[in-house]
Amino acid sequence: MMASCLPPYGRRRFAWVVGGTTLVLVALSAAVPAASSGLGAALAVACFVRAVYDLAVDARAPREAAPAPAPATKNPVNDGGGDEEAAVPLPAPPGRLYYLDNVKTILTWIVISHHGTAAYAGSGWNVTIGDYRNAFGAFARAACALNQSYFMCLFFFVSGYFTPSSLKRKGRGAFVKDRLRRLALPLNVYAFVLGPCTGGLVSAMKGAKWSYAPDPGPTWFLLWLLIFSLLYAALDDDPNSPYAAGLARPTWAQLVGWSVPCSAVQAGLVVALPAGFLLMPITFGSLPFDVACFVAGCLAKQNGWLEDLQKTYGPVRRTLAACAACAAALVGLAYVAFWKLRAVHGLVPPRGDDDFDDDRDSYDRGGMATWQNVAGLCACVVVLGLFCPLVSVAWLQAGDAYLNVTGRAWRAANGAAYAAYVIHPPFLVAAQYAWLAVLRRLGDRPRWHAGQGDSTTRLASDWRLLAGWAFTLVATHAAVWPAAALLKRAPGLRRIL
Repeated sequence: MMASCLPPYGRRRFAWVVGGTTLVLVALSAAVPAASSGLGAALAVACFVRAVYDLAVDARAPREAAPAPAPATKNPVNDGGGDEEAAVPLPAPPGRLYYLDNVKTILTWIVISHHGTAAYAGSGWNVTIGDYRNAFGAFARAACALNQSYFMCLFFFVSGYFTPSSLKRKGRGAFVKDRLRRLALPLNVYAFVLGPCTGGLVSAMKGAKWSYAPDPGPTWFLLWLLIFSLLYAALDDDPNSPYAAGLARPTWAQLVGWSVPCSAVQAGLVVALPAGFLLMPITFGSLPFDVACFVAGCLAKQNGWLEDLQKTYGPVRRTLAACAACAAALVGLAYVAFWKLRAVHGLVPPRGDDDFDDDRDSYDRGGMATWQNVAGLCACVVVLGLFCPLVSVAWLQAGDAYLNVTGRAWRAANGAAYAAYVIHPPFLVAAQYAWLAVLRRLGDRPRWHAGQGDSTTRLASDWRLLAGWAFTLVATHAAVWPAAALLKRAPGLRRIL
């Protein structure tokens, strides 16, 4: 049996050290925003060096003979041919939760679509169009806020759910090496290669001069998942011991109760860390909710929380109705902020007047008064704080009820999801660039301020924003998923992606 990484008295001391260090880093990031990005980049590079070292050591080590594969068994449902497997999904065997993989794949699709939506909402992506008051913008910003409040949290929950069993099965040393290989390598390849290439596309789209700059993009998630995984491996008492049991599944009241302090911390972080924290964008549903959801995922695995979800949380229809109520409340807030208070950036004050005289907006861009900002921020934090546990449980309930199946199509999509998440930004910006060419042929000339990524140029019709959004999503998904599937088949990448 493997010895514990830390003695019992040391684990508590280590937890206090981690908590204190986090508070110091938050204070430092609030005072010097560049320090947070620099530290995050240094941590990513250090993990990359260690991962490459481990790969070199493994390459030199003598290989053991691979065990003989188990004989294939015929499926009584799909015994007539291979193609029927995709048409008739197989139910999960007892104890196997296929729906977690399926939900994670759907979340990847939502993340890509979320970025494509932000691209035409005027804010929230590398380069955007539509940073002025328009009907599509009100819908797009509300949809993006709803997505932002939960989808990365649910990613952390699912990852946390598989962490205890992975640590127990592999042992601490192999677990750490696997996490470094699967997370640190894609993180650095994107940050130092794909990210700058995406920046080059953005510069070409804006007609600006390009200069090399590392950019982690969406792979900030990989850095934080690596941090959480390494901390779990260090704090876990004994990965080879039986799982701790006896912690009851949280009730709705407890979930709502936990969302209140998380929302309060989140509101403070949004104000204190506008530039992000260790590469993580600080917005609704970020750091405190991500930590809580990863911990909840680990506890869910150890205590069997995902068994019989309907018994604790009621029918999935009731949960979906509560989610719809929260979504309607947020859409109402977006309408008030976007139209009545005439604030293009919703609850964040806009930058000011457009410098392009011929593109001046026909309304006041002065922003909201201080009390309106505070009231709007508090209202959004409350609504989105409630929405996060509601929609997360709804996804798990719906997955348990309707998505706990497998088959060729699901396996192909699940296998490509990780690579699709990592590589999608350049595909999305390329699709935007193609639509920009269409707009120019139609007579529109979107322009961007120097150093800014949001275009305030008003298009001739709001329908062109909607059409661009639809074109960009279709083109991006049509290209990214096949490319991800091919990339995973490349020699040496299968173990990573």
